[in-house]
Amino acid sequence: MLLIFYILLKRVVIVPICVISFLIAHLCERYDISTAVLKFTIDEVGGLFIKTIQFISSHKEISGMKNYSYYEQVLDNFYDNGACIDIYLVRSILKKHYITPDWIEDKPLGSGSIAQVHKGQWLGKSVVFKIQKPSARLEFMLDLGFIKLLLYLITLWIGEIPSTPFLHEFVDCVRREFDFNLEARSMLKGKVWLEEFSEHIVVPMVRAHATRVLVMDYVEHIKIDGHDNNKCSILCRAFAKMILRHHFVHTDPHIGNICLTPNRQQFVIFDWGQHEILSSTTVQGLACIIRSDNVDMKCLRQGMVLCGIDGQNISIKHIMLVLDFFNHNNSVNYDYEKSWNLLRELVQHTAERQRGHRNPFKARSRELALILKTHDLLDVIMKSMNVPDPLRHQLFPEEMMRMSRECYQKLPDVAE
Repeated sequence: MLLIFYILLKRVVIVPICVISFLIAHLCERYDISTAVLKFTIDEVGGLFIKTIQFISSHKEISGMKNYSYYEQVLDNFYDNGACIDIYLVRSILKKHYITPDWIEDKPLGSGSIAQVHKGQWLGKSVVFKIQKPSARLEFMLDLGFIKLLLYLITLWIGEIPSTPFLHEFVDCVRREFDFNLEARSMLKGKVWLEEFSEHIVVPMVRAHATRVLVMDYVEHIKIDGHDNNKCSILCRAFAKMILRHHFVHTDPHIGNICLTPNRQQFVIFDWGQHEILSSTTVQGLACIIRSDNVDMKCLRQGMVLCGIDGQNISIKHIMLVLDFFNHNNSVNYDYEKSWNLLRELVQHTAERQRGHRNPFKARSRELALILKTHDLLDVIMKSMNVPDPLRHQLFPEEMMRMSRECYQKLPDVAE
């Protein structure tokens, strides 16, 4: 009871003050103050606040977030030095799930907002044990409750705001992260899907899993830095294939979840908890919209309908911008980032048009927003690797266009 009261007190008093202070300092470009507030809030409150900053920074549709690099060091430090639970409690949780390690290190390899990871050995294999923190679910559910209450009050006061559907998506994604069974299944599928990239990308093998425990092979890794930008095309190609061929999107590919092997020859992809299984309809619509052949109005509208974009009420200005862009005849000066921004505009327009509904974002258009979020996070990773701006904005969209062309060719009747 005292624990619940303490958690509630922190959320009711500390979080609102810190969030308001952070936003004021950030908007006034006092990044020294906003960074200090961020560090204090993460130290005192932890989990959801860091998730919220990641969420805001990854959604260009709503954030206008500038100079995110000021906060990267604070976030990186959190990935390495988050609050930990005691090793005796770790052993107790493993025992409840009938997992008895041959040995386990007392100090965790890393500790995040939801779980911490310990290196050890189990059944003769070198593994890591990912254990969910006992209080994490309670703290997150309280925080998510506050977010939903805030959204409800804002809706009563000024009506639906454009960011509402994206915040609903954020709440849903965080909820799914608490079921490690879902994450394990995603990792197993991802390992199969990325088999052809095995020389370049490693997905750890899952050995055992339960709702709160995940056991997987230990893969030695180091952080990405600015010396590995020549490998980005492989990473972008792998994500494009997952999305358009396997209809799966990993929606949390930030710098803490994508690392390198010590020889710097392979990427290692961790933390598959935030993901989405895409509908075939969304993938078909995406292929219609972003393939790099000449686009006619009929085909474009069909793609928008398939993707859940509000094709009936979209402005002529938006349509003309898209047509003007896509009707480029594969020119050398093709601006791939512009296509992504136009797609983002169409999705945002749909979100705004759906105001007044309890769930204002169409399911298929929401899936498209998650793909855009993945694109933005991959862009942040490439920026940390010192990939030049023009190349960074081109790599992932270019791979998506190439895969879309292949997908579209298998759908000759889509535009009928």
